[in-house]
Amino acid sequence: MQSETFIQDFENKADTGLIMSSTRWLIDHYKAKEKYRKQMVEDLDLKSGDIVLDVASGPGLWSNLLAAKVAPHGRVVGIDCSAEAISYAEKNLEKSPYQNLITYSQADFFNLPYSDATFDLAFCGNTLMYFPDSVKQKIIKEQQRVVKEGGKVASKEYDGDTIINYPIPSELWLKLKSGVAQALANRTVEEYYDEYVARKIPKIFLNLGLKDISTIP
Repeated sequence: MQSETFIQDFENKADTGLIMSSTRWLIDHYKAKEKYRKQMVEDLDLKSGDIVLDVASGPGLWSNLLAAKVAPHGRVVGIDCSAEAISYAEKNLEKSPYQNLITYSQADFFNLPYSDATFDLAFCGNTLMYFPDSVKQKIIKEQQRVVKEGGKVASKEYDGDTIINYPIPSELWLKLKSGVAQALANRTVEEYYDEYVARKIPKIFLNLGLKDISTIP
């Protein structure tokens, strides 16, 4: 099968070098979480005609969900720093019913190539975990710049303490958390990964002057 062969070509070859960023992993993860992701997009309260920026769009899995909500008159612009992610997203777009509403390009998250107040929503999923705290705010501030007055900035992030493994002996859980702590302590700058990023986002939004902040579990 051509589509399956194409996916295999990207397996474990993420050009960013980041963990959990290969196209194969992202696709499998999406399939496991698809029901919940659809609800997350539903909660964004998008409407037909909205223009959405999908920051760190990866293989384009969020883009299709977003396009479904802004169709038929809206538009989704996906950007990513990974050339291979953009390549896969563009290839996969040929099978999307929203292909006329979605475009992809490689771009710098710190210098978005768009004018001020261009988008109704800037959406960024599972990306800030790879950046130190000193940098997270810069990325969100740039998204804030390109969003229209009255628009929205949305960040979907992960927090290690929200994971529930049940049933699991308490001593095993403690060993798991100890292992995570040790791995984080030994990481290099290139391997940066924030296990507890989600809890930090509301404060960053407040520091940037964003209003009407809400957290959706």
